[in-house]
Amino acid sequence: MEDSTIRLERLRSAIDYLKRVGMVHKQQDIADTLGMTKGRISDALKGMTGKFTDGFLRRFARAYKDHISETWLLTGQGRMDVPGRDERPHVDSEKDVAGFLGRNPGPVPPPPFCKPFDLMPAYDFSLRVRSDSTSHEVRPGDVLLCRRLDREIEKADIGQIFVFGDADGVTVRHLADISPAGSAGLLARVVAVIHPVSRPDDTHQRCG
Repeated sequence: MEDSTIRLERLRSAIDYLKRVGMVHKQQDIADTLGMTKGRISDALKGMTGKFTDGFLRRFARAYKDHISETWLLTGQGRMDVPGRDERPHVDSEKDVAGFLGRNPGPVPPPPFCKPFDLMPAYDFSLRVRSDSTSHEVRPGDVLLCRRLDREIEKADIGQIFVFGDADGVTVRHLADISPAGSAGLLARVVAVIHPVSRPDDTHQRCG
């Protein structure tokens, strides 16, 4: 059986990764997400017998299933992040996005100019814009790095760029308000816009 210290190091690495992508800031955040006390989390991170268990690791991985691989956390097999940055799907038509979020098809290689994605903000999938957007920051041919919504929208999100879906496909526009009507069909948040240009200083811009 694998040494528990190795699994403990993987857990600490996973927490460091979650901090880098902004999902965790302190132990209390983990405690709140897992529904445990901060003391229980602290004991597990110290490797205490009866506290640092397979059950704890599974609970942790499932709480952060959109970011951390349970298989990796328990066995060390595969890669830690979910999905891997070089495996994140690229959707070539905005009309496919709504269905894509439900079907989760296999990864599609991104276009060549999207190679620097490892340097970009944390994202779940990329989307190429095929028609005019209501946002002046987005134009046809751009690639959007999108983050699935893992929290409630708030007032600070007003004015940010989001992907909205309906029966006809999707649109990209600024969030006008956070009422049920204003946020209807909201699918994902745009974290970066990549312009397919040759000048390296104008390749992308951050959003929010």
